[in-house]
Amino acid sequence: RSLAGSGSIRIHDGAIKNRNLIKEILEKTSPVIAVASLFGGELPAEMTGMMRGSDTDFQKATVDFSVESGVVTVNDFLLMHPNYQLNGAGIYTLPERKVDLSSLLVFSKSVSEYFVKKIHELKAVRDRNGLVTIPFRYMGTLPDAVVVPDLPYISSRIVQVGAQELLTKSIERLMKLLEPKTSEQTQTGTAVETVIAAVSGKRDELV
Repeated sequence: RSLAGSGSIRIHDGAIKNRNLIKEILEKTSPVIAVASLFGGELPAEMTGMMRGSDTDFQKATVDFSVESGVVTVNDFLLMHPNYQLNGAGIYTLPERKVDLSSLLVFSKSVSEYFVKKIHELKAVRDRNGLVTIPFRYMGTLPDAVVVPDLPYISSRIVQVGAQELLTKSIERLMKLLEPKTSEQTQTGTAVETVIAAVSGKRDELV
C-alpha cells in the first residue's frame, strides 16, 4: 500500500482471453431491448467473431493511471477494434483486486446501422454521430468482475425517442387533414415544414 506514482500501458493486436465483453454487454441489455435477434441467423463475416467469439479482440489498448495508497486510479482507458471501442475511467484497489470502471461501448458506423435495422429500439441509444453507444460499469473482484449496462438510462432514452417520433407523426397527420385546397396551400405547407422541423430539432437535441 506504499506504492505511489503514475504510468501508462500500450498494447497492440491483443485480446481479453476467454471473455467476450461485447456479447456480455449486449445480452445484459435484454430486459429493455430484445437483442436476441442480433445473435441469430447469418451474420456479416466481419461481425462473426465479435458476436460469437470467445475473446474480446482489439487492435490497440491504452491505459493511463496513477497509484496512491494502494489504489490505482484509471484516468483513461481505451480499447479499439474496427467494429467497436471501449473507453472509460475508474479505480482498481490493491491487493483486493477490486475494480469499478464507468465505461462506454461504442459501435462503428457500419455495425450501428446494421443493429438499428435489426432492432429499431437501438436507434434511441445512438450518439450525435449516429453510433450505437451503451453505457455500462465493469465492477467486482478480478477475474470475476461483471459488466452492468445502465438499463435505467437506456430505458429513458427509448421512451424519449419513442415519444418524439409519435409526436412528429401525429403532427404530420394533423397537418395533412388541415391542408387547404386553395392557393394558400403553399403558405400552409411552409408552416407544416416549420413545425415538423422544430419537433425534429428537439428530438436531435436528445441524441
